[in-house]
Amino acid sequence: MVTEHQETSRSTVPSMAAAGAPPASHR
Repeated sequence: MVTEHQETSRSTVPSMAAAGAPPASHR
């Protein structure tokens, strides 16, 4: 379960950056 969650988060980071709204900037 932890591995799956980590993988999803990793995929979300690049996905958000591609959209032009990185998590660092979003916060």
